[in-house]
Amino acid sequence: MVALGALIGLGLGAFIYRSGQNASITAQLNEKGYLEARPVANVPTAGPVDAKSQSAIVAAVQKVGPAVVKIDVTTRTPQEAADVPPLFRDLFPDRDREPRLRQGEGSGILINGQRGLVLTNYHVVQDAARIKVQLKDGRRFTGQVLLTDPFSDVALVRIPAENLPTAVLGNSESLPLGAWAIAIGNPLGFQHTVTVGVISAYGRDLPAPGGLQLEDLIQTDAAINPGNSGGALCDIYGNVVGMNTAIMPVAQGIGFAVSAETLKYVVGELLSKGKVVRPWLGLSFVTLEEDMAKEARVKYVPGVIVASVRPGQPAARAGLKPNDIIVAVEGKPVHEANVLRQTIRRRSPGDTVKFLVSRNGKMRSFEVTLGTMPKVEEITRRS
Repeated sequence: MVALGALIGLGLGAFIYRSGQNASITAQLNEKGYLEARPVANVPTAGPVDAKSQSAIVAAVQKVGPAVVKIDVTTRTPQEAADVPPLFRDLFPDRDREPRLRQGEGSGILINGQRGLVLTNYHVVQDAARIKVQLKDGRRFTGQVLLTDPFSDVALVRIPAENLPTAVLGNSESLPLGAWAIAIGNPLGFQHTVTVGVISAYGRDLPAPGGLQLEDLIQTDAAINPGNSGGALCDIYGNVVGMNTAIMPVAQGIGFAVSAETLKYVVGELLSKGKVVRPWLGLSFVTLEEDMAKEARVKYVPGVIVASVRPGQPAARAGLKPNDIIVAVEGKPVHEANVLRQTIRRRSPGDTVKFLVSRNGKMRSFEVTLGTMPKVEEITRRS
């Protein structure tokens, strides 16, 4: 069961979405001079695609394209890590005095043209020494990282410009599987590349560096390549329904985007609080399969098996242990790990949640008081 601990199953993303909310957001300064998120418009829901779909795609690209930017990033990497094998680093103490400059690139989405706020991926601007943002019309600006949320791979960059194009964050949950998906970005340096596909799936989870896990992603077959990260995934109406984030390198036509619902929540939290406060269980878990049950020598029941429990954290204090099988939360059956994640991230720190657990073939009840998720550095260090 130790091998199962590679999946982090805590509520990585206290995604709070109000049903029926179709309003998009934009970031603005309030009367006190602070940034805040405000609703600006309602967006249409998905409808049938007719013979004019080609014209609709062209119109959508014309609407969103000017708000998609190219981001060039310079990072400093110690030469020690790049040039000298670990066994010999003590022999070259001067190697890490002059860091090596590395160039990277990605994409971004202008979500407030009045204030120059650009939405992009955290991994695009992580550890950036310099950021250059280029608009579609060729203008270039120096960007500054304003706020970040590594757990959702979201970052806000600010550029010193006003009266710029602004994209509208739409509602991805209104789109059926198979709906048109339009990706706009800068893959491999080819600025403002447009690719078209469909929405392939919702609710995908993806392991991320540092033992983290990106959750509730949109899957699309619209071509996404290196450099697309941070770019827009749009619907047929020209609304941004996701932010392109990752690809499956061993496959074709499998790309992932952070959903518009997650973006709205995270950006709103960042602009209003400076950070995203998430609930925390302090355990990792996976969906239990019958072969797993045999390997772990536990009686199989449909549920989620606990792979590991962090000492001193909420789940441990409540009495949960490895190999416990969570079968229900608040009286509702939990047969898949993703269902448990969604249930927890809709809660808040301090909430008490009732778990029904199968342990040694017997059902037991536990009450867990959710904590607050630690900083990403603490989680990765403990992992």
